[in-house]
Formats: sequence, structure tokens, C-alpha cells
Amino acid sequence: MTFKFISEGNKTICQYRDPRNGNINIEVPKFVSSLPAERIAQELHHYLQSNAQWSQRLVLESLFHSLTYGVDYKPENYDHPGFPCLGSKAHWLDSNIHICRWEGVTCGNIHPSPKDRPRVEQKLFGEKVHGDYDWGPAEEHKWPAAQSVTKLDLSESKCQGTLPPELYMLTQLRRLDLSKNSLRGTIPDTYANFPHLEFLDLSHNFFTGSPGKLGDLSVEELWLGHNQLDGPMHLYLTRTPDVRYLDISHNKITGTIPSDIAQLRPNLMGFFAEYNKISGNLAPSLGKFRQLSYLRLDHNLVEGTIPTSVGLLENLRLFQLNNNRLNGTLPIELTGMRQLETLLLSVNELSGSIPVADGEDNLQWSNMLLLKQLDIDSNNLTGTLPPSFVLGISSSLTSLNLGLNSITGTLPPELGRMKHVVQLNLPLNDFEGTIPFELGRLLELKELNLTSNRLEGTIPRGLCDEGRVNNFVQFYSCNAILCPAGTFHIDGAANSQGACRSCPKAKDSLSKLLGRTTCEEEDFLIGDMDGDGRQSPREMLVLFYMQNSGLTWGEKYSSWINTAVTNCELPGITCVGFEIAKIDLSDAQLCTDQNGKQVPPDQCRGIPSELALLSNLEVIALPRRQFLRGSIPTEIGLLSKLRYLDLSHCPEMKGPIPTEIGILNHMKVLNLANSHFTGTIPSEIFQLTQLEKLHLSANHFTGTIPEQVGNAKSLREFMISRLFLKGTIPKSIGKLIAVENFELYGSSIEGTIPKEIGKCSSLKRLDAFNNNLTGVIPTTLGQIESLQIIHLKKNQLTGKLPEEIGNLKFVSWIDVSSNILSGSIPPSYGNNRMIKDLRLGGNRLHAPIPSSLCNNNKINGGRTRTYGCDAILCPLGYYDATGYANDSNGGCTKCNDDKTTIYLGSTSCVELRPEDILSMFYDVMRGELWDESEVHMWKSKTGICHWDGVVCEEDGTLVSLSFPLTQAD
Repeated sequence: MTFKFISEGNKTICQYRDPRNGNINIEVPKFVSSLPAERIAQELHHYLQSNAQWSQRLVLESLFHSLTYGVDYKPENYDHPGFPCLGSKAHWLDSNIHICRWEGVTCGNIHPSPKDRPRVEQKLFGEKVHGDYDWGPAEEHKWPAAQSVTKLDLSESKCQGTLPPELYMLTQLRRLDLSKNSLRGTIPDTYANFPHLEFLDLSHNFFTGSPGKLGDLSVEELWLGHNQLDGPMHLYLTRTPDVRYLDISHNKITGTIPSDIAQLRPNLMGFFAEYNKISGNLAPSLGKFRQLSYLRLDHNLVEGTIPTSVGLLENLRLFQLNNNRLNGTLPIELTGMRQLETLLLSVNELSGSIPVADGEDNLQWSNMLLLKQLDIDSNNLTGTLPPSFVLGISSSLTSLNLGLNSITGTLPPELGRMKHVVQLNLPLNDFEGTIPFELGRLLELKELNLTSNRLEGTIPRGLCDEGRVNNFVQFYSCNAILCPAGTFHIDGAANSQGACRSCPKAKDSLSKLLGRTTCEEEDFLIGDMDGDGRQSPREMLVLFYMQNSGLTWGEKYSSWINTAVTNCELPGITCVGFEIAKIDLSDAQLCTDQNGKQVPPDQCRGIPSELALLSNLEVIALPRRQFLRGSIPTEIGLLSKLRYLDLSHCPEMKGPIPTEIGILNHMKVLNLANSHFTGTIPSEIFQLTQLEKLHLSANHFTGTIPEQVGNAKSLREFMISRLFLKGTIPKSIGKLIAVENFELYGSSIEGTIPKEIGKCSSLKRLDAFNNNLTGVIPTTLGQIESLQIIHLKKNQLTGKLPEEIGNLKFVSWIDVSSNILSGSIPPSYGNNRMIKDLRLGGNRLHAPIPSSLCNNNKINGGRTRTYGCDAILCPLGYYDATGYANDSNGGCTKCNDDKTTIYLGSTSCVELRPEDILSMFYDVMRGELWDESEVHMWKSKTGICHWDGVVCEEDGTLVSLSFPLTQAD
């Protein structure tokens, strides 16, 4: 069987001639053209014998290539150092191992694992799910043969590619999980053709577009949340026939909720549509969802009133409509949802009082025996807090949030009956009177907020027990519950911002109030930890400690909160004289809880701007604090003596680099690498003439390399890799005569490498691979005697390999692979015995290869002992993904009979065209030196028949060549 491959747009067509049926065209996955001829023949035979279905192995291989390289299938452009797609999936693509043994692949009957529980359990409660899930009776006769793929779990595999359209050909697939990757593109329409799929999870990716035909797919669970999908909401609801759990949350979906939604999807048990742009009203038919257990429509644009029919949702456990535009009053029919555990209606426009039933037993708050969380804060509720309401919800409630309303009256003593409540927040209302002493009996209470009301009197002592209600009670006693009369705090209670401060001239009507947030005569000072109206250096350290969950930093740092311990005695603090010169918290567990988990944002505020008051500070070292939040405050410019700032490997740190850093004239080391900083690289940084190390790699910086870069003449390490930079390398780079390490790989830098770089006389490493650099490799690199590493692969560099580079005394690693370099390898490369790694594949190089390279047993891992010259570059007619022979494939691979290679070190085989042969001839014969008048148009894109000396027939067939320079025909 003979065949050839043709590209038609994004399609790859395999053409072959069948003895009986003539020419046949079949669309194939792009990677198929790289398979051995025998394998291609086998797959085509299977396709024709199996009703246009590829084999399971081919479909899985297609999945691998798509997830790894995307729809274009260009392995030579793939570069994801350290995080390869499916890198942890053992055995994938191993032809000697059956597909059913590939990691992530399950064949035959599926034995449920905890991870296979309905995704709703993980969505709501995380991975810590207890109890057993009822999978129903075993029906072994319905399961396919043991060799059929029934489950694929490639979640969290660090893939960045796309979805292959042929995946539906796994006809026995029941469960498909590709969640938590970085997949992009659209969801193929062919996925509607999965005949037996029950579970599909594509959540937490970057898919775009509308659902297309996916809505026709008959599955029980469909998880599409946390993508960038769009389109009207009804497309996701009206065409998913049997779905029980549907997640379309965190997308860009618009439109209204269909009024007949319950009729369309009567079996729906979980509907998650939060964080979209869904609008319209809640239809009365919502009450017909008799099986519905979970409903989330929060953070949308839903308006109108809550229909009374919701009281018919007897199986509902979660009802979440916060952050919308709901209005009207709270219907007492809410109490009909007897299985409800969570009711969240915060941040709406609800009004009226909290309803209380008038003698109807079936509409009583006491019917909600399972209710654990009730949030109705940030609305317009009025009236009082009814005791019957408090008593009704008291049996199981753990969280009650009614803040930011206009509720009046006194706090009912019945609040003390909520024996399981952990969180009780009633701030910013109009409660008056005293705090019931019964609140002190709430032994499980961990969070209490009563600020900004009109409360008076004393705070029950039971609330002030050390560390029970909040972490600040042990520092501020009852003041951490409410600031006492005659004092104030911006938050109404002492906390990480500071202590309550005296307000001596308060009006009589305000002087007796607890928890005041303002004072007419005084301003609040953040960092005033003792309330005296001043900020001392010791208080700045306490502020930093308390704002970043200091209690869990570790026993070593427990003395930070004790103000009797002086600054210079604190661990992590170094003083010069009696002044704080260094803060090093590189081993403190910043922003973690007692279990080592990340704390909420309000418990991790990052570097306080008040730290700038430590005017003698020289060093701030906070590297690898993975949970540290916040940004670099602009006030850092006030630290005139700062010479060292390390915030590297802090992935939660965000925001731009303040331009004020440019006035820190003593700065020597600025390390912000591997964090999440944004914005552009400020040109002001390069005013720092003493700066020696600038590490900004692996952030989200955009823009260009500032022209002023050459002003930082003391710079030794300049590392700006894996950013989102564009533009060119400034010529002023040549002024960096002290720079030893220049790294800018993995961005979109374009233009040429300026010849001025040859003036960087101290340079040891140049790392600029995976950019869009063009032009030639400057010969001036050969002037840098100290140069050891040159890494320029995956660019668009042209021209010859500079012979001057081969003469460098210390160069050990040269990688210029995957460019457009031409010519041959200069002899100087073979004479240089310092070169240990020489990678030249994927260019347009030709013979000869210096024999001294082929006989060098120390180069390229000593592979020349086994492969000779092939260890330098694969010969003509052979290829390898690297361009040279290596042990992974047992040497270079021979091309199929109908293909070959044009250049040494090829990474793939091609069908040889006349123009390819002539172009190679031009390169080998140094055509750039030919007389232009005699070889006009050579290598132009006008077609070879227009090249001087080339004679063609009318149909374009080449018939003769004439070279006047040599008088040869």
C-alpha cells in the first residue's frame, strides 16, 4: 500500500491507491504522517474495516499529541521545561505496553474510587468526602470487554494543548476527566457522538466558544465550569437530555433562565451556574424541580423577587443566589425547604422584615432542622430580629450573617440558644441596648462581629476568654470584641490593624457606644498597636506579624507579639547598633493556618506600607513564602538604605514594581523571580548604578526591555526569562560590561541580536532560546573570551555558524537548534576540546561535519562512541526529534521510502520537491556569492521556472538547468 499526505488548511489528508477502488482520501490526525509505513497501513486497514473508526491505540496517541502540542502538531515548537504534559503518566506511547496499562487509562468494568464520586461532593466539600456513594446494583453484563477503554482520567496533567475530534471513537468510554489542565480551543462537535459516556469533566481549563453540539450529548454529569465559554444559557439547558449534574459556572454565559427549565430537565439534581452574566427573573416553575438538591446562581444579574414556589423544593440542600439584583421581601415559604443546609442571599436588594409565620405549622423556621448557614447580609432588611426566628434556626445553625442591613431593636437573648453557632455577624445595623449575657454561653463561637450598632454596657466575660472568639482576644481582651465606650477603631474592634484609640471629645450621644468606627477629633493610625496615637518600630513588626497570621509562623517566632522583647532580640531580625537593618523570614510559615493551609485574604495582608518607617532597613528577605499575598508598597522608596530585596517564589504576590524603587541608590540585589507581579519593567530600575543582580523571570510582566538598560553598569546577573515581553534587545546592552549571566528565554523578543553584545566582556552565559529573534548570530560573540554557554534554539536565526564562536577558549555548551541556519559546521568547532554539548539539529546545515567532532568522545554525552557523526547531526535520509542520534530512539530513524530529508540534522522527513533540491544546491554551492545578473530570482517565491538557468515545460515540469558561470548544462 502506497500513500502520501497532503495538508488542506488545518486538515491532513492521507491519499492512497486501492487496487479495487482507485484513489481514496482519508482525513487523519496530523501526527499519523510521522508513523512508520507499516503502522500507517495497519491503521488504514482498521479504519476501513471498522466503519471509519480508528483503533483505540491511535485515538489515545492522538489524544496525547493534541494535549501536548495542540491542533497544529508541531513538536519542534513545544517547550515547557519541567512541566511536560502527561510527564508523570508512565507508559504513554510505549508500543511494547498495552494501552490498558497506560496510567490514567482504565479498561473493562470500572471499580468506583473516591475520586469517582459525583463531582458535586468535591465541588462543595473538597476532596475530604466521608461515607459511601450508592453506585446502584452491579450490572456486569452491560460492561464491555476487558480490552475496551472505559475510563480516562488525565486531570491535573499540566497539558496546554487542544482536544482531538476523534476521541469519541472510544465507543465504550464511560468516564472522561480532563479537568484542571490549561487546555484551550473549542470543544469538538464530535463529542456529541459518544455512545455510552456518563461522566464528562472539562472544568478548570481555557475552552472558549459556545457548547455547539455538545448539548446533544447524553451524560449524567457534565462539568464545564471555570472556562471561557459563552453563548446564551438556554443552549446549555435545552439540549442535555439526561443530565443530573450540570456545571457551567465561572464562564461568560449570558441570557435568561428558561421559564420551563423544570420541564426541560426534570431529573436535574445539581445546577451550578455561578459567576456568569445570566439575567432575568426566577420563574415560578422553579418549584417543580422536585429532585433538585443544589442550586447556585450567585454572582450573576438575576433580578425580581424570590418566587414562593421555592418552598416546594423539598430535597434542596443548597440555595445560593447571593450577589445578584433580587428585590422584594423574604417569602416565608422558604421554610418549606426542609432539607436545606445552606441559604445564601447576601448582596441583593431584598427589603422588609424577617418573616414569621402566623400559626401555620408547615411554614415555620423551626422546620428547617438541617439549616447550617444563613447569609442575608448586605440587603435592605428592616424591623427587629424575631425571637421565634432565632429559636427556629437554633438547633443546627453554625453561621448567621445579617450585617449591613437596617435591623433595629435589641439583641434577643435567644441568640444564646444557638449552641452550635461558630460564626455570628450582625454589624452595621441599628441594634441598641446591651449585649445579652447569654452570648457568653456560645462555647463553639469562633467569629463574632457586632460593630457599628448602638450597643452599650459591658461585654459578657465569656466572650473574652483567651483565643476563643478570635485570635486577637488574647492580645486585646474584650477590646477585640468591641472597642469600649470612649474609644474607636476603623473596624470597631481591636485587630491586626492596631488597638482601640481614645476619643476623648465624643458627643454625649456617642460617648457610651461600644464598637465605634470613627472619631471626629482623631484619625486612626494603622500600626498603632497600643492605642497611644504613635507608631514605633516595634509596633511595625507587631503589625506585620498580626497582619500575616503570625501565630502560626512557628514556635521560633512566638516572641514577636511580646512587646517586652526588644527588636534586636527577635528571631529573623538583625540590628546594626540598635536599629533594624535586616528582616529575614525565609523560614517563617507566613499566612498559614495550624494545618499548614493557606489562610483567607483578610488574614494575610502582605508587606504593610508602614514598614517604610524602618528607615535604617537594608535587607528584606521573604523568599519562597508561597502563601504571602499583597504587592510591593510604593512607600518602599522611603527605605533609602535598602540594598537587598528578595520576594522570589511568592506566587501570591501581585501588582506592578513601584517606580519608586529607582531612587534606592544602594540597591544591589532585586529578586522577584517566580512570583506573579504584573505591569512593565520600570526604566527607573536601571538608574540603580550599584545594582548587581536583577531577577525578574517567570512573572507576568509585559512591554519591552527598557532602552535605559545600559545604565546599570554594575549588573552581573540580568534574568528576564519566561515573561510576556516583546520588542527588541536594545543596543545599549553592550554597555553592561560587568554582566555575566543574561537570560531572556521564553518570551516574544524579536529583531536581531545586536552586534554590540560583543562588548559585554564579562559575559559567561547567553540564554535567549524560544523567542522570535531573526538575523544572523553576531560574530562579535567570538570576542567575549569568558563566554561559556550560548543557548539560542527555537528562534528564526539565519546565516552561517560563526567560526569565531568555535575559537572561544571556555565555551562548553552551544545550542542553536531549531533555527534557519545554513552552511556547514566550521572546523573551529571540531578543534575546540572544551565543547561538551553541541546541538545544531533542525537547521539547514550540510556536509561536511568536521571529523574531529565525530571522533570527540566527550561531546554530547559521549554518544559519538556509538553513533559517530550521527551524534552530531542525523545524515541525509534520516531524522530525529532532536536532530541527532541519541539513546532514546537507538539512533536516527530512516525516512519512509517516499520521503527523505534535505539537510543534516533534520527533525522530520519531507516529500522532496525540485525547488527543495535546487535550494539545497544553492546553499551548498554558496549561491549567495553567485553573480546576481546570472542567477536572478533564485530562492524567490515566484516558482523555480522563473529562476535564471531553469527551463520548464508548459506544465511546469523542470527539463534542464544551465549555469553560465561554469558553462555546464
